[in-house]
Amino acid sequence: MPLLPRSPQAWAVASAVIVLVAVSGALAGQLWTAVVPAVALGGLAGAFVDLRYGSPR
Repeated sequence: MPLLPRSPQAWAVASAVIVLVAVSGALAGQLWTAVVPAVALGGLAGAFVDLRYGSPR
């Protein structure tokens, strides 16, 4: 899967983005509507970290 992070650094960034988006959704009172965007943005952020730092394929 191309959008799954491969390196530990990418997983850390993806996890942080997922938590931040989920927390912001919870603070807005819409936690469950923030789950899909949180996972999508987390996966993209992790993939960009892998692209930027040349994770082994």
